[in-house]
Amino acid sequence: MALLLARAEDTDVLIERHVFSLYHVLELESAATQARPLLRLLDEQLLIRSPGEDHIATVELQLWDGPPEPSSQTDDHPWEADEFCRFRIHHDQLSIWQLTSGPTAIGVDVQPGWYRMRVRSAGGSAVARAIEVYDPDEDVEENFEGILRGFETFLLQVWPAEK
Repeated sequence: MALLLARAEDTDVLIERHVFSLYHVLELESAATQARPLLRLLDEQLLIRSPGEDHIATVELQLWDGPPEPSSQTDDHPWEADEFCRFRIHHDQLSIWQLTSGPTAIGVDVQPGWYRMRVRSAGGSAVARAIEVYDPDEDVEENFEGILRGFETFLLQVWPAEK
């Protein structure tokens, strides 16, 4: 049975131009099953894609010592995307980055090497629909930042890859 080693949960992340990223990733092996894959590697950043353009999503990053058991996962959301990948990191921290703002407070200490990750997301279609009709000037009293939040959730489960 796999053991949960570290967790950064319920953290707001700014999604800009449909993406946020994990930083210091050198290589990616992904078996994307969608026409628009959830994961893509660009300049040491593992980009994680959202159907919604600019909004704030909730992200939980979990580090496990092995593949999480299905019974260890909390499936409170109807997951719209569920993708696996294998990647190599050359740094001692796996951290979440925003496109223009840079690093967030979300990160876990790791050893450099190969890892597997399962990325799940929920609420992407809802945020994409909401963005189509959202007028930040009209909603400025309700949302002082002028940006949508609370629609999309990501769960990133990471564990060392088998050798």
